[in-house]
Amino acid sequence: TKRMLGKGRFKTAQVGYLSLSHNRPDGLGTKENERVAVKRPFVMLSTSEVPSSSTPQMVTRFTANDEHTKLLVEANILLWSASLWAFTLSYITHKTSQLGKPPFPVPDMRFVHAGLAIFRTSTSYNSAIASTFLIEELLDTSSSGFTKFINNGSAQPVDDAMLAHPDICMFLTFTQHLQYWKSGGAIFLSDLQGTTSVLTDPQIMTNPSFAARGVELFGDGNVPQAFENFPLEHHCNRFCIWFEVPSFKEKGTSTPVG
Repeated sequence: TKRMLGKGRFKTAQVGYLSLSHNRPDGLGTKENERVAVKRPFVMLSTSEVPSSSTPQMVTRFTANDEHTKLLVEANILLWSASLWAFTLSYITHKTSQLGKPPFPVPDMRFVHAGLAIFRTSTSYNSAIASTFLIEELLDTSSSGFTKFINNGSAQPVDDAMLAHPDICMFLTFTQHLQYWKSGGAIFLSDLQGTTSVLTDPQIMTNPSFAARGVELFGDGNVPQAFENFPLEHHCNRFCIWFEVPSFKEKGTSTPVG
């Protein structure tokens, strides 16, 4: 339909309209009937009782409780991604005050404004959950389109993205390096995608030692091998150098790019 924005690996997205009882000064809900992206998780199930590789599959929704649980995780990822991004920008601001403005442009980017819409079976807060939706601001893709800059399986930018938006790709790989370094090798953001100014649907990559202790912090997109390979695959670029992020010591990992 015209309202359908698309279907990813785990969620569908369509256009919706948001009106709050009181408009907010910023973020979501600043005006009535605000156009937003409405996202829901899904699973592909076979249409046959005896599935095979040629059997058609259909989009199937989760139960209300499972949907709620999955979208709580998604919202939590966006919340912590925005927090980690704010830390990243504060570091950039601090270093700029020390070193001066760099001799190249620094992309102005942020994470999407988002929230959960929870519908219950009655007006009582303790009533059962009927459905849950992840609500995000509707991205303006008219000028730059939608781009996957870095996926969660590699420290290197996606080839097509690097060709189309080299400055943004280098900036985003620098932010990963900064987050990895400042967290003591504990965490960084990946699966970075969106427009040239607003990012959405990130993954938070954490050190595999957390999972080894039975702690799963941020959903299913955490790829242990990609995290372990990050110091080997990352190539420092002019952003890393200018903002004084220490290069990795392993051979072949600190060659400047760009």
